[in-house]
Amino acid sequence: KLNKFRMALEDARKAVKKKCMEPYTQFEKQVKEVLSLIDEPIGLIDSQIKEVEEARRVEKKGQIMDLYEKHIGSLRGLLPFPHIFREEWLNTTKSLKSIEKEIQEMVAQVNRDMDTIEALHTKYERHVVDYYIRTLDLAGALQENARLEEQEKLLLQRQEEEKAQKQAEEAVKEAAERGFQEPAPELEEAALYNSDMPASEKQED
Repeated sequence: KLNKFRMALEDARKAVKKKCMEPYTQFEKQVKEVLSLIDEPIGLIDSQIKEVEEARRVEKKGQIMDLYEKHIGSLRGLLPFPHIFREEWLNTTKSLKSIEKEIQEMVAQVNRDMDTIEALHTKYERHVVDYYIRTLDLAGALQENARLEEQEKLLLQRQEEEKAQKQAEEAVKEAAERGFQEPAPELEEAALYNSDMPASEKQED
């Protein structure tokens, strides 16, 4: 009996809940329909905004490229536009005037740095210039030149040491060969002395 009573209560609860939820279920369905109608134009507007923003960025990048062409001068081959371009230049907060100033300062700095590298008169100039162009770091490029020169110095020193060692080994080898093939100079002198000595003197000895 208790089980039947419990089942009856549970069924009644479910029925009341279903009855109470009917207005909410209907309301939820209506809201979702309205939201779907709203989401469609919102998505369209967002898409249009993105297209407008992308068009603005493309236009500004073209204007920045014009500034690059205006000021790059003889550095065109060393500093192509993608190498100096900064993504933050496309922000709306970054004015073309400030970007032009940055480009001018960059070109002037690179010219000064290239003059410094040329003044080194180093045999590694091409390598040092390549390093500098990759990094735009003059201090690093100078360190790279010093590293290459030190490397060459150590190599030459090692070659001289190996040459000296080889000469020393050859001298020892030649001396050893002479020891087997020729009498020592002092033995030769003693032999000559004995051959010239009178017989009486030899007997006395």
